[in-house]
Amino acid sequence: MKKQLLLLTAIIMAISTNLIAQETVIYYPDFRYDNNRGFTKHNITVGSVESNLWSRSTNLSKMPTDAELGYTRNAEATSITAKGYAGVGDAYDVTDTYAVVDGVDLTAYPHHQDFQVTFFTLAEYALGNFSKFSVLVSDNYSGDPTTTAWTDVTNQLDQIDDDVNYNGKWTKSTLNLNQWRTATNLVLAFRYQVTASGVVDKTEPGLDRPGAWRVCEVRFTTTAKPLNAVTEWQFDDFNMFEMINLTSTNAQGWKRTETLRTDLVEPVGEDYKSIQASAVYEDGALKSVSPTETWTVLKAVDFTGYSKAYLSFWGISQYKKGGDAELRIKMSTDYVSDQADAAGAVTAATWVDVTDAFNLDKSLDYDQTWVNSIGEVDVDAANPNINFAFVYTCTDTYSDVNGANAANRASTWKIGDVKAMVDPLATAIGDEPKFEAPLFYPNPAHDYLVLSSEVEQIEFYNLGGQKVNVNYNGGGQVNVATLSPGVYLIRMVLANKQVKASKVIIK
Repeated sequence: MKKQLLLLTAIIMAISTNLIAQETVIYYPDFRYDNNRGFTKHNITVGSVESNLWSRSTNLSKMPTDAELGYTRNAEATSITAKGYAGVGDAYDVTDTYAVVDGVDLTAYPHHQDFQVTFFTLAEYALGNFSKFSVLVSDNYSGDPTTTAWTDVTNQLDQIDDDVNYNGKWTKSTLNLNQWRTATNLVLAFRYQVTASGVVDKTEPGLDRPGAWRVCEVRFTTTAKPLNAVTEWQFDDFNMFEMINLTSTNAQGWKRTETLRTDLVEPVGEDYKSIQASAVYEDGALKSVSPTETWTVLKAVDFTGYSKAYLSFWGISQYKKGGDAELRIKMSTDYVSDQADAAGAVTAATWVDVTDAFNLDKSLDYDQTWVNSIGEVDVDAANPNINFAFVYTCTDTYSDVNGANAANRASTWKIGDVKAMVDPLATAIGDEPKFEAPLFYPNPAHDYLVLSSEVEQIEFYNLGGQKVNVNYNGGGQVNVATLSPGVYLIRMVLANKQVKASKVIIK
């Protein structure tokens, strides 16, 4: 077990090493003022001195140091404290109060990234088990904490310790927010309650006093993953994609265009394209809209050995004034291309709509900004070959959408620079490794690594997450003599298609 945990720790450390520089702070309130600088106080029941409920402190001696934080504190950051009593000999009573942190819109960030919130808490002075501290989350905050449907995540935060007295110490809590990726107003709240009445007494045998809770350094962050492209589409090769019209009343459909985003570097000799779809058509001297359903189906990608697949593309939604035209992203594991009946092949396949995994450009009117969107989808180990499709639909019928019906002009979508991607270390943090027999030896290695007969494929990555060039063509031995000395992560695909991860030291 110890070896397994050390292995898991090493892998996680390697991943962290690669991602620290890519962390983006979404929201970092300083709590300087109530109802203004990051939180709102809601006192539901006041059992003691109201000013003691979520009071603010700028005393640095009562806050964690920059070394404890792991970053430089905002110079104006404060802590907030909820305390359900005044002093020795004073009465305390039932108390219920919330500190509600301002909402955060996670949809403004790529959905495939990892979202989290971190904060520090300190509990102290409790001489009786009748005060309670809770951490709550809601993506549907009503403005009133008593009527809001909260998810209590306190038990997910094992850093929070209810065994408090005079030994309170600042502890960091981390909450993964990935399940709320689509939240446009994600709200975090701290709730403090005193559940009994009495008089503060510090002497034996009374020992009667509610605890105090301090909170500071609430930071919402997102972290990018080190994704590697396995296939890309620049729409210069028709063998890599199909354009299929299911409904095209006036010759609408996906078409190739020379329009590329300005910062895309096109290698010498290449002829990159993008694709474009719209329900708008030339109607004599007018432009009109009629029903359209058009598909661009990408060539299947084999994601064997991965639990997640990623699709990245750049897109623009232009000219839309209204109407129901939209772009959907779909995936299939049973699509079979049929040039003789392309439409029939599409309708015969099972398609899963994965649009919500992407942050699409939903701009109206004229827009010249390309938006990158990366979506994460689950891979079925039994069906790892995936076809992705861009599906443009419109059911409207309007004439003269540049004039009398301008408010109902359908959108035009452009898509380019599409890539299927994987996280090279994704399988490294799945189930705890259970190696009944060594899959390779020796470790450390110098010239060669000898592989078990179970290993069919092997890949090497440095601790920065970059794949390094080591060729393995079977035979049970890998030449590692060209690798620089150091620690490497290895990803192995076994004969039963399981994926195992480990580390190897090269001398």
